Amino acid sequence: MHATFPANLTFWRTFHDETLFLFFQDEGDEREPAVRLGEHTCHNLFDALALLSPEDPECTPELVARVANFIIFGDQFQLIDNPGTFQTRYQNALDRRAAAPDAAASHYAPYQVSGIEQPRHDGTTLTFYNFAPHNLVPYRVSVPWPLTSRQTPIQQDLLPLAPNGSDYVAD
Repeated sequence: MHATFPANLTFWRTFHDETLFLFFQDEGDEREPAVRLGEHTCHNLFDALALLSPEDPECTPELVARVANFIIFGDQFQLIDNPGTFQTRYQNALDRRAAAPDAAASHYAPYQVSGIEQPRHDGTTLTFYNFAPHNLVPYRVSVPWPLTSRQTPIQQDLLPLAPNGSDYVAD
């Protein structure tokens, strides 16, 4: 099957015999996050996650977290899919901040990023981490999965502040 790639594509992956696309769909002056799998296009989390079953081995926590993060946050927050890479990038930003304390990052306290993990699913909740790309401020996100209601609350929490004098990343 030959898939047509949508404009404003941010991610794609073969999923079973179909192609899963994450893209922005133009709606007038707005760009709306959308998920397409086969003939189904979704613009909300409930419909998007209904395409992905927790019992399906191809529905890895990383894939579902990528879909959830995109449909909820668009490009405002990026998924942390490699904790080690993010921790290094974050530490480098803190080092640059220490060298130039007037940098924009100085407005944000250092966060404890050593506990960031790969996306995971415990049977009822999908947990993943994301960050604001303009300042690297990290968050922990919890999404019930499978979703049972369109009004299911999504929780996004700042990570705890790093204790004074401690390392911000794991050794």
